[in-house]
Amino acid sequence: MKSIVLPFILLCTLAAPLTAGASAAVPLDSPQPVSLWDGFYVKLFGGTGGITTDSFSLNGTSTSADYGGGWMAGMSIGRQFNENVSVELEWAYRSNDLDGVRRGGSTFGDGDLASTGLFLNLGWMFDGWGAAGTRWRPYAAIGAGFMEEVDMDLTSAGIEDVSDTWVPAIQGVVGLEKELGSRWALFGEARYLYAGDADLSAESGVRQNVTVDYQGWSALVGVRFNF
Repeated sequence: MKSIVLPFILLCTLAAPLTAGASAAVPLDSPQPVSLWDGFYVKLFGGTGGITTDSFSLNGTSTSADYGGGWMAGMSIGRQFNENVSVELEWAYRSNDLDGVRRGGSTFGDGDLASTGLFLNLGWMFDGWGAAGTRWRPYAAIGAGFMEEVDMDLTSAGIEDVSDTWVPAIQGVVGLEKELGSRWALFGEARYLYAGDADLSAESGVRQNVTVDYQGWSALVGVRFNF
């Protein structure tokens, strides 16, 4: 019996791909299977950005900070409900150079201001121009969420590893997407993030309390894959 059963199982295994191929060749008017991933997509993106305010408070004393260049990278997974409307969940990391804090007529310190953010974005994709699969499509989105952590290091000024968590934030996005067939697309976009005042404090060591007005712009490029 084993000599019959085992070859039968082997033949069934080998025939499975052929059966799948045959079923894929059914007439076009036959019902098509729907994948659980239909309409879903993933994005990877990165670029540059800056802080647009120098508001800074150290232990209750108002002063200002000099911020330098920065960068941002992240990813998102979303659902395209129709040709225009989408919703996505995004995670991103931002980091900006902190050239120093002004005290009187001098600037002290050198460090960075960094954050991780989690957002839910609602997007609108315009119809654009060109044939399907090669279109250029402008889009816009608004997002709301939290900066999971905002962290500052300015060791030479006595400010080390001060942070705040779960800071509410909103963002606006405008961009342009270029379709590369039905599954792939490239995009470029500009963003503005607003999180308001983030109250940073040290978890251990010398107690330092810092308040920063956390808001800024980003210019990003990325790739999108449609399931």
